[in-house]
Amino acid sequence: MIVAVAAILFTQPVFADTVATNITVDTTWTLANSPFVVADTISVFPGATLIIEPGVIVKFESEKKLQVAGTLVARGTKNNPIQFISNNPIEKWGGIAFLDGAVNASVDADYSYISGSAIEHAVIENSAWSCVDIHNTSPIIAHSDIRNCGIETQTSSTSAIIYSNIIHDNAHDIGIRIANNNGSLRIINNLIYGNGIGINMVNGNNGAIIRANAILNNETGLASESGNNYTIEYNTIDNSVTDNTSFAIYIVGGSNGKILNNFLNNDANYQPSNATILVASTNPLIQDNIITGSGDSVLRLNCACTNISLNNIRNTGAGYLVRATSVNNISALNNYWNTNDNGVIAAGIFDYNDDPTVGLVTFEPYLSSSLVFPPSAVLTALPTSPTNQSTAEITVGGNDIVSYKYKFDAGYYTEEQLVGTPISLTGLSDGSHTISVVGKDSSGAWQIMSNETATTYTWIVDSDTIPPVIELVGNSIVNFFVGDAFEDPGVIATDDNDGDITSHVLIGGDLVNTAVAGTYIVIYNVSDNAGNAADEVTRTIVVSSPLDVEPPHITITEPQIRDYLRSELLPIDVAAIDIESGVNSLETKLDNILIPNVSTVDLFYKTLGTHTLVASSSDNAGNATTSVNTFRVVANASSTLSDIERAYTLGWMTRSVRDSIIKKFKSCYDVKKTITVVKKTIIVTGRNDKPITKKVQEKIEKVEIIFNRRTANELLKLLDKKRGKGLNDSAYNLIREDIMWLINN
Repeated sequence: MIVAVAAILFTQPVFADTVATNITVDTTWTLANSPFVVADTISVFPGATLIIEPGVIVKFESEKKLQVAGTLVARGTKNNPIQFISNNPIEKWGGIAFLDGAVNASVDADYSYISGSAIEHAVIENSAWSCVDIHNTSPIIAHSDIRNCGIETQTSSTSAIIYSNIIHDNAHDIGIRIANNNGSLRIINNLIYGNGIGINMVNGNNGAIIRANAILNNETGLASESGNNYTIEYNTIDNSVTDNTSFAIYIVGGSNGKILNNFLNNDANYQPSNATILVASTNPLIQDNIITGSGDSVLRLNCACTNISLNNIRNTGAGYLVRATSVNNISALNNYWNTNDNGVIAAGIFDYNDDPTVGLVTFEPYLSSSLVFPPSAVLTALPTSPTNQSTAEITVGGNDIVSYKYKFDAGYYTEEQLVGTPISLTGLSDGSHTISVVGKDSSGAWQIMSNETATTYTWIVDSDTIPPVIELVGNSIVNFFVGDAFEDPGVIATDDNDGDITSHVLIGGDLVNTAVAGTYIVIYNVSDNAGNAADEVTRTIVVSSPLDVEPPHITITEPQIRDYLRSELLPIDVAAIDIESGVNSLETKLDNILIPNVSTVDLFYKTLGTHTLVASSSDNAGNATTSVNTFRVVANASSTLSDIERAYTLGWMTRSVRDSIIKKFKSCYDVKKTITVVKKTIIVTGRNDKPITKKVQEKIEKVEIIFNRRTANELLKLLDKKRGKGLNDSAYNLIREDIMWLINN
């Protein structure tokens, strides 16, 4: 039973347009006093009600928010929505937070508002965090356009209703995030697109109902991490985002989840981990769904799943139907795999038969024909929104749809019409319009005729055809020096119907970086509520460097100007600084070959002798310089032995050849001892401790290691003999060069 409770509120009108104090008594923000600028974070206290009239614009200063601990009634209309926006288009505000204790919403069976906290028919955009944050309370958020930010519910219990909204363009972030919630949250009939994740459930989430939503072209459609007792049903989750590792549904952990009667598709470009559904560490009921995809797999399963049945499963690309990724066995019985060929199905399943480290997927028995699902009409040739066109001709189609019925706005469904007959609408008044369509397939089955399951589209008509005008504040060319702080002088945008729309100006073009000299073009665009676009306006930002005539200073720390053995790794450490305009480029070449500025070079592959390292650098003012270091690569006995061993390790010679070369090489060194007698006069202590002189002889033994050139020449002959017979040319040339160096040096 649903009981409607009427309440009479005695409100205190607000006439000031700047708000910075808390609301402790019943208050109304009127259209006559709009816009309202929230200069500081304010709260609606328990026992107080804030009513915001249709058409009111509420602007927030940077990171300021509206907190509701009492009642917020912000109910716009289709033709006159409430706007919650930033007061500065380049800064973000703090969003709307429903706090613990805020008055819950009461609605009827069709989710129409009765009483309590509500946001309806609003435009909420560009918050720094969530546009709407719900803490342990249950408002209704309905029929609103939420863009560049999302909705978050968190802590304890909420049975909030998120109904029939458009939540979009929160790129790489989340459309709706449900965290640590144990209430019966309802997310119904929303259009969610262009987000990082459409809906994300994290921890708890017991009893969440996600029904009849269109979740389109997000990086991941729906993700559940440790969610429990959720129901995901009658949704269309269709990802066509390219170049993303993405999923239609991503389920990790949790228990007692149900995924029923959905259309699930993932047409992202092939990536190694792409799948339509990923399930890990849980066992949800996946039943009566149409599941398609062209990624690596349709189902990617890291679970002991046993409840996958009565689905139509099809891979439209070259990937797998199912990919098992854990040791758990999987039961996927009584599904239709788009074929009756057992071998084709088996080839489309990656499991124990392909990799003994993963479990076995049991797919037999399987269905021999496609399951019958409720039909669903598809609308094309839809009008843009907003539009200044007062007519529309909408085409109805869809898989096996042969006829349809439709209703327009608050009217009744028409008689049945053939699918080839378009919906023709004329004389459309200014404001919001909604078309609702149900289709019938060739078997006679009708799409369910309800607000949640009908195919709907809403758009706004505004007959205004005059575009707004953008005017630059200040000069069209603005000059800065490198290092100056950049501040955009901005623009003013006005429209004959909508008035000052400066807050809606989109700023694009180049990102101005005053640390780098150059010319930057900033672009300003805006459209009015009718969709008329202003002529684009640009501003030129010139960032100049102070006069700089000095080139960068190059430091070559390594290599040093000295000899390096061929057995060494040559360190490279080159840096450049320029304190005036900054370093623009630095490149290092060794023997005219480009190498990284900080690295090492293996000298084993370099010839013996002199080598040159040249470092070249230029600054942002165009000044250039070079610095040069020369060094030698040399050989000695130890490096030659190292070269022989490495050549053997590389497979350039056989073991026997290596041993014979080393033996001969070691014989090239002779030990020569010489003794020299040196006469010295020394002072010693004599009698009575008197110093006396004494003549002595001292023998000095000198040991020299002498490289025997005759034996070395015999080694060269040995190399000639072994060349091509267990000694390839690379080893021959390397060792011969070492020996010749030792002979000549």
